[in-house]
Amino acid sequence: MASSSASADVKPELGSQPSSSSSSSSSAASAAAAAPSRPVLFWGSGSPPAWRVCAVLLEKGVDFDGRRVQFDSGFLKTPEFLALNPRGLVPSLIDGDLVLYESLAILHYLEDKYPAVRLIPKEPAAKARCLMRMQEANNASSAAGEVVYYVRRTRPESINFPYLRCKFAVLAEELKLWESYLAGAEYLAGPGQGVSLADFAFFPNLAYMVRLGLELEPNYPNLKAYFCRMCARKSILASWPPHWLKSHGLPCLSSSILPPVEGATREACEAVAASAGAGSVPPTDVPCSRMNTADRCPVSARDVVAAAARGEESPAKC
Repeated sequence: MASSSASADVKPELGSQPSSSSSSSSSAASAAAAAPSRPVLFWGSGSPPAWRVCAVLLEKGVDFDGRRVQFDSGFLKTPEFLALNPRGLVPSLIDGDLVLYESLAILHYLEDKYPAVRLIPKEPAAKARCLMRMQEANNASSAAGEVVYYVRRTRPESINFPYLRCKFAVLAEELKLWESYLAGAEYLAGPGQGVSLADFAFFPNLAYMVRLGLELEPNYPNLKAYFCRMCARKSILASWPPHWLKSHGLPCLSSSILPPVEGATREACEAVAASAGAGSVPPTDVPCSRMNTADRCPVSARDVVAAAARGEESPAKC
């Protein structure tokens, strides 16, 4: 992820990274809380809520200090960090004496604090639609999470496929809603509206699902077009979770893990479980080329992120 800075040397990762040691992490939290000259954002790679905030900061051109937290470092549970955020989670934004730690609240704060780039429509109906979709974004995350949690926590030979089918059906119904929201509209605030906070609230959840094997074709053509459209935004590409560019996600949202007929063999699911420990690194295609489509983007993810870091137009053409 790239942080906005006055320096021309914008790195593809956000700011300084706290050490895995508790003492160094504690010092980082204490220093951030002291008297930051610019907003400080604690974030973690792969966290959709943290991604929301990173992307909006970049979209608005805010000069901020991004500090990546390793989830296994213990940093989030140190007394110093818990004094800032008692929930011990990312994202956590420190701006002067103010500490915020709920992603949607942070997005609203950034909209009011940095109005030069407006991300909530002024027209009443579009504004209401934007705010409604922001709240709904967590429903999509929950529906996907039900499937992901079950597949990851259940041994392949113990999977209850009728139960799993029900979870997939709930997710499909949720995705149908989002597909309908984009009918005749490029973005979630509705027809004729540009990108808004609703898109930055929802897109990280969608990207997370795609990483975990969700097929957008052929059932969700509007979502597929939307996914590629958002992928082409500099703020999205520059804030793409760094470790996603180097690894596969466990494809627990792929329909291929479900036997085509009840009682069929479990080879597909066992193959998915086995692949979790394979440690293979995929080709570095641009994120949107990971969908099952012949219309691939002829550019690598590293090229896209590097271009975004240099402030150039994205070479992705989806």
